[in-house]
Amino acid sequence: MDNINQRQFTSGEVVKAAGIAMGAFQNWLNRGVLIGPDPIKGGGTPGRYRSFTWFTLNEVAMAAAIVKAGVNDVQTAFRAAQSYAHAGNGALPGTPARDPSLPFAVEHGRTLLAFNGERAGVFLYKPSEDILPHIRQSLGRPEGFTVIDALDVFDRVCGSIGIHPQEVLDRAYSESNA
Repeated sequence: MDNINQRQFTSGEVVKAAGIAMGAFQNWLNRGVLIGPDPIKGGGTPGRYRSFTWFTLNEVAMAAAIVKAGVNDVQTAFRAAQSYAHAGNGALPGTPARDPSLPFAVEHGRTLLAFNGERAGVFLYKPSEDILPHIRQSLGRPEGFTVIDALDVFDRVCGSIGIHPQEVLDRAYSESNA
């Protein structure tokens, strides 16, 4: 398997991974809500196809999951999605490292993206632990917040582009531990 971080993806692959219509994706592009780590390549003239990074693919897929969960403000959806897709967590005391656009390694637990308004965070959930107080504290103690299962989104994205999710995680986390 090639390095997923180096691959480029077509608009068709992005909409398939996100489970959205091309019209919705074009609308988001025109509204300028995607940030991506690099400028979007191509497009703008007939015959020049746009290409997107792994990180932007995941940004769009996560934002789509947030919109499907009932968040109608696309700016809020993308702001939260960007905290997952473009930022990772170095290993903190009691928490493993997490690379951008990847969930934590599955053996550690499930990866959740939680957000409320301007604040968002990626959290490790272990079924034996009550994570809600930690999420609330991290988000500034809001009365409510939205949670997306980032592992499910990741699995769907990988399946849509024909790669096994565990292969991606094994490669990423074995390289970062090497």
